[in-house]
Amino acid sequence: MLDKGTADAFRIYHSNIRSIIKNVDELKIVLNNTGIEFDIIALTETWRLVDTTLLNIPNYDLIYNNGTVNQNDGVVIYIKSGLNYDYQIKDFDNIKVISLKVKYKNTIIHVTTIYRSPSTCPQQFNDKLYNYLKTISTEATEVKVIMGDINIDIMDSNEISQEYLNIMAEWGYTSAINNYTRVQGNSKSCIDHLFFNIQNMPNISMIPMILKTCISDHFSVVLQVDFPSEKEQNTFNQDKKYTFS
Repeated sequence: MLDKGTADAFRIYHSNIRSIIKNVDELKIVLNNTGIEFDIIALTETWRLVDTTLLNIPNYDLIYNNGTVNQNDGVVIYIKSGLNYDYQIKDFDNIKVISLKVKYKNTIIHVTTIYRSPSTCPQQFNDKLYNYLKTISTEATEVKVIMGDINIDIMDSNEISQEYLNIMAEWGYTSAINNYTRVQGNSKSCIDHLFFNIQNMPNISMIPMILKTCISDHFSVVLQVDFPSEKEQNTFNQDKKYTFS
């Protein structure tokens, strides 16, 4: 269970929104009903946006990836204003990925948000993902999160999904979401993913959750990162310095 009273927690929310312009008000209702102030709100399948100024949420900065695969493409991240962060847009060929680094309580959290349209090649995606994870594996970041609507069903043991899971495991990522996130009649799939990789943080804990929201035909997924107390954390990080690149 998520604990909104946990002062040292970092909270991430993701949802496929299937047109942010159409569903932003529903999103705000859902977020308000949780009673939780998320540090990162990530949205995929936003549809192509010309003007994001009408989509602002108070006390959050907005990042948009300008996805161009098709009219349904797009990733938007809201990050709480005042957090120390930097981001880049990475290209997996024609898939544009938001790579976001946040410094939080003496820890660097690297969050990568992806929307892989089902019209793109899953094999090419797996190849690009492997190279990306290899590149970021040497970063001095204690927590790495890979999330988004990947459109690869990890509940299905087909060749592509097994290769995808093997890639994530090879680079030290654990799946936080392991149940169905999209249910349509008799069709069920887990295509909305949250993977994490933790290094040198023995007392950190992860609390994942699937929220059965009705914003789109996908459920929302949440990850709460619980940190040790400030005193404990300083013993791990007292000599470490951080730079964004």
